[in-house]
Amino acid sequence: MSSGLTYQADARVFVDNGGVETEITSQAVISPTTTMQGATLAVSIADLKSLTGVTIDSSSRIIVRYSAILNNDAVYGGAGNPNTVTLTYSNDPNPGGTGTGVTPQDKVTVFTYRLVVDKVDEANDPLPNAGFTLYKKDSAGVWQTVRTYAGGADTSFTFSGLDDGEYKLEESTVPTGYNKMEDLIFTISAEHDASSANPQLTSLNGATADGQIITLAGTQQASVSLSTGTISATIVNKTGAVLPTTGGIGTTIFYVVGGLFAVFAAVMLITKRRMKAEE
Repeated sequence: MSSGLTYQADARVFVDNGGVETEITSQAVISPTTTMQGATLAVSIADLKSLTGVTIDSSSRIIVRYSAILNNDAVYGGAGNPNTVTLTYSNDPNPGGTGTGVTPQDKVTVFTYRLVVDKVDEANDPLPNAGFTLYKKDSAGVWQTVRTYAGGADTSFTFSGLDDGEYKLEESTVPTGYNKMEDLIFTISAEHDASSANPQLTSLNGATADGQIITLAGTQQASVSLSTGTISATIVNKTGAVLPTTGGIGTTIFYVVGGLFAVFAAVMLITKRRMKAEE
């Protein structure tokens, strides 16, 4: 495994016969036995025919399952975090034979991304005292917190270790005297040449629900760097009054006041007509 991956010391070995799996982990030699960054995982079975509790024939499949997590040395975008594997097997049918063969190397690459948010004012100057919370929607459709930055002196915020999925960025702390931005909901999607012997990231997109690149304040757009796996966005806070949202109590007040003006205008018009008629 590359240094960006940490092996979780959880390798298990199975024999699959016709879709029925039998675990044989205890009959295999596995190393390392502890969690390790950039580990070289070795799973050895000296003699498959000698395994107990399972039948091995030409249709049997040996399955090794293990997990690794991304760590602080993970590579973003581009080359990703590769995990390569080979199989060494006996190819000498003679008793006591020591000849072996090695399969071609197979590589699987884990890609990860990050979102960088820069906070500015209307003059495009860095604006401190803002804070952000990033959420990701889980398989049940519930927003789960990824990370929160409290308001402070920082004006640039990096959310790392992201993968594909739907996200929501909320301005959870608003600088005094400025208006809160609307929640930004977007999707991170990426493509890579999974069938290649050396998988590479081929596309990365942070898209809103309408399929466009992240749009901020209706006019600004995020930029995407494929090589670094970074989506960068600038969020502008503005001062001044904000009209009430549609359906809010403020809108109702406007409707009532507007209605009163309309009634008053109608009464005045009728009164003037009556006065003229009397003349």
